[in-house]
Amino acid sequence: MENIDCSIKDITVVAEEISENTFAEAMQILSCAEKDIILDVKSTKRRLEIAATRLLLKNTFGNDAFLLHTEQGAPFIDNYSGNISISHSKDKVYIAFSPLHRVGVDIQYWSKSLVRVTSKYLSDREAEAINVSDRQALLKAWTVKEAVYKLLGIKDLSLKSIDTLKDDISTVMHCGTTYQIKIHTITTDDFSLAIAWM
Repeated sequence: MENIDCSIKDITVVAEEISENTFAEAMQILSCAEKDIILDVKSTKRRLEIAATRLLLKNTFGNDAFLLHTEQGAPFIDNYSGNISISHSKDKVYIAFSPLHRVGVDIQYWSKSLVRVTSKYLSDREAEAINVSDRQALLKAWTVKEAVYKLLGIKDLSLKSIDTLKDDISTVMHCGTTYQIKIHTITTDDFSLAIAWM
């Protein structure tokens, strides 16, 4: 388990490697019900992700922690009254949690598909302001939008309605309601980690 220094008061971000070793370690400590959930998944990649997530939850919240989901699909832990958000990408799983704030987290490694699908997630204003050859800007826009989407949990929310042009706040307009969401990103040319909270 790795703690990520995101320098946000009352929000913690932890990470775990997704690997065969993590899978083996998880299978030693998980309950029969949790093992069954993992073994029922056909995709090897997805099985590894789920095992790493469950291991990270146990290491963070204790052996009694059991991951559940709301009707909208948002994760929560049965013995934790705070909020959590989960993201996977390549070989890592990240969990952001807070006892005080609603949180959303997203991690994304660089992929050329981020350029190909800009029309699906960038607003007209963002498309004018962001150069498609700027990998950091595209990574940041994508991860902020995904983190905010997870935080709000609004199924019909368009990614285009999530503004990412400011460094520390995202404004979202949906059905006549305006949301002001705080954001923090760690971005390089290869990856971006975004945390959203309110």
